[in-house]
Amino acid sequence: MGNKMHAKVQRTDKSDRFLAAFIEEKSGNTIIVFAVMLPLMIAGLAMVADFGLWRHQARQTQMYADVAAVAAAHEILLLEDDASVDWAAKGLLLENGVDLSKAQITVNYPPLTGAQVGQDAVEVIVQERQTRFFSGMFVEQDPVLTRTSTAVLRTGTDSLCILALDRAAPGAIDLNGSAIVNVAGCAVQANSLDIQAMEVSGTSSLTAGCVYSSGGVYGELKMRVTECDKINTDWRAMPDPYADVTAPASVAAMPCKTPTKTGKQSLFLEAGRYCKTFSAMDYAELEEGGVFIFDGASIDLKSASSFLYGRNVTLIFMNGGMIGMPTGGMMDLTAGTSGDYAGILMYSDPLTSPSDLNIKITGHADSRLEGVLYFPNQPVEYAGGSSSASTCTHLIARTISLTGNSGFTNQNCEAIGARQMSLSPGVVLSSS
Repeated sequence: MGNKMHAKVQRTDKSDRFLAAFIEEKSGNTIIVFAVMLPLMIAGLAMVADFGLWRHQARQTQMYADVAAVAAAHEILLLEDDASVDWAAKGLLLENGVDLSKAQITVNYPPLTGAQVGQDAVEVIVQERQTRFFSGMFVEQDPVLTRTSTAVLRTGTDSLCILALDRAAPGAIDLNGSAIVNVAGCAVQANSLDIQAMEVSGTSSLTAGCVYSSGGVYGELKMRVTECDKINTDWRAMPDPYADVTAPASVAAMPCKTPTKTGKQSLFLEAGRYCKTFSAMDYAELEEGGVFIFDGASIDLKSASSFLYGRNVTLIFMNGGMIGMPTGGMMDLTAGTSGDYAGILMYSDPLTSPSDLNIKITGHADSRLEGVLYFPNQPVEYAGGSSSASTCTHLIARTISLTGNSGFTNQNCEAIGARQMSLSPGVVLSSS
């Protein structure tokens, strides 16, 4: 009996030792865990590989949808052919390798979904089944990829009468202090892509037919539009309408003229080139129909009682020449109506005038400036100077700061030869 009990105890001890040894054996456990986890690891790698491919395909399909939407919108914009919208979109998709027999393509004009529902825009929806490779072992059905793109047709309403050409400056058009600017009969545009390309601050206000910015605006609540339904941002830049205008080629050969005194403080200027700065303390008259070139020279209106008068004239500034108005003054000027400078009242030559030359036009409230003030390479500070008697006043500059009460208009621009700054229609992809 005792021997049997002893043998049983020995067998139990051996079983316990064997079990403990099996548990302590790490390699055996690793093999078991690996065997259990292997299918999950394979599934994970398979899904990662396929997901990477699908993401690449999604980016590519979005690009194709964008191109198709833009093409369809241009079909409407350029050909005014609504019926060919579907054809134009699908044609671009086919050219980019989209299999139209396998993909589901929906073209809506106007859009039926998204932020542009019912608007003047084209919506393209592309749906494609994605191929399963490794993931086919674990996913029963091919996933469907859907990408949507919306292209908005943009058509300007009013022609411009204020244009800032700089493509990057913040506050390319800036109303500050207590400026009150009324351009209800025309539009204002800043070509800058800055998020605050157009700024209205302080107690200033802007009333315009339309407001366009290639970037964004600041102070939107201080802007009022009378012709457009909203302030337009992300707008296509307006090309410089006078980019082809140049200074006279023979300037260096022209003699330098001097103003003629017609009274104690009165001057008369013949048409031609002026090389020395002079001041108009009282009355200065420009020869009718003349072109006046201020070559490195300024015409300064030194007092608030100064009066500059000219009919059918153009003032050209070169090599740092400018009009100086430290204390304001009265101006009654109308632009020439014919020749190379038709419609242009003031022009600063961009090839010879430095870009850091600040132009300040501080006209009397009753001043008349009829024509185009064109300073393509300079910042202009404009503090009033256009009365209701002016039937065409345009301001084009690199940047524009409006600090006084000013009025601009398009009423009679064609009659004096000024170019209409009509907005070019365009297409832009909707961000939402």
